[in-house]
Amino acid sequence: MKMLKTHLIFLIIIALFCSRAAQAQSYVDQMLSHRVTVHYADHTVIAVVKPTGLVSTQSGATYYWFSGSQINTTQGGYSGKLLNGKYQDFYLNKNLKEAGVFEEGLKTGQWKSWTENGLLKDEYTYKNGVKNGNFVKYDSTGKALQKGRYKQDLLNGKQITMVGDSTTVAYYHRGKAKQRKSLVPRFIQKIFQKKH
Repeated sequence: MKMLKTHLIFLIIIALFCSRAAQAQSYVDQMLSHRVTVHYADHTVIAVVKPTGLVSTQSGATYYWFSGSQINTTQGGYSGKLLNGKYQDFYLNKNLKEAGVFEEGLKTGQWKSWTENGLLKDEYTYKNGVKNGNFVKYDSTGKALQKGRYKQDLLNGKQITMVGDSTTVAYYHRGKAKQRKSLVPRFIQKIFQKKH
């Protein structure tokens, strides 16, 4: 009987130790994740500021960094801990406002933003802090309004705009609108032109 009580007490102590160790591990994991939470009057940001070492900056790039209990942005430099990992911005009603990933202070990959009632506003693809890839803009009902591509922060390629039942297609090259060449040879076009 005495041996049974000793084993029972030993098992209870081990169980308590394990539960405390699990709680401590959770706290350590959270501290090692370098997650920061910043509360603003109308929204809350949760971001990661993993150490990156010394980063050489590009003068044209916009860097996002954490210092003084807030997220800061500057062009061509930083003075704090660079955002480096998952980023989420929430409205006061807890709906997502914006989400994406930072790499050494620069936006990278797919970024999305939402209205306060949870409808998508837009989606952009970033590389090294500039728009580079597909994008979609949505209207106030969450329906796609405009689709296209960016290359080095400039519109590039086919851009589609949808308004009601109408669809407009425009073509861009390095940010400048271009006329799409006709597939019909010029001499045939002249034959069918109206004579004045």
